[in-house]
Amino acid sequence: MKKRIALLLSFVLVLSLALCACGGEKKETLVGTWNATIDIAEVYNAEIAASGDETMAEYLSVDSFAIPLVMTFNEDGTYSMTVDKEGMDATMNGLIEDMKVGLEKYFNDYFSSMGLEIDVNEALAASGMSLDALVEEMKAEIMTEDMYADMESAGQYKAEDGKLYMTEDVEVEPVGGVYNTYTIDGDTLTIEAGTEELEDEMAELLFPLVLKRAK
Repeated sequence: MKKRIALLLSFVLVLSLALCACGGEKKETLVGTWNATIDIAEVYNAEIAASGDETMAEYLSVDSFAIPLVMTFNEDGTYSMTVDKEGMDATMNGLIEDMKVGLEKYFNDYFSSMGLEIDVNEALAASGMSLDALVEEMKAEIMTEDMYADMESAGQYKAEDGKLYMTEDVEVEPVGGVYNTYTIDGDTLTIEAGTEELEDEMAELLFPLVLKRAK
């Protein structure tokens, strides 16, 4: 009987130490690199629709506009948020191709509705232009270094009791009551909107932000 009790106590002790070890490790799990994908197709389609020709907007709407986000939390309390350029290039190339297909179909349908049997490429060629050149020009205007810079930020962070305090300045420590909340479940980090005031569409776009730990 005493041996069984001693064995049981030993088991409880080992279990409690294991749980303490897990608890200690959990505090550090925010440190590292995390990846997320934000799909802004809905926002993009709304912007296209609001820009003018609603009929053309139907041709230029997209099903997906994925931004591959990378967040890194460092042990020294600094963080950075960037985009994966290779993934973003693939997204933009796909977007440009979708726009090319949409524009071609739009103009061909327009010419057809006017009773004209002419292809958009023929029409553009008559003006010394081509759809490919037009799309490449649009691509060059969109895909600039400024595009990436606008989506990147860096600063300091503090994580405690499920609250994530952040600043967008590496020289300024996070203070005050402005924070988002976060939870970690294995290799999944979920950030929810906290006390920070955000525009409604921005809050809907960003949160909940679900990130996966980089392998």
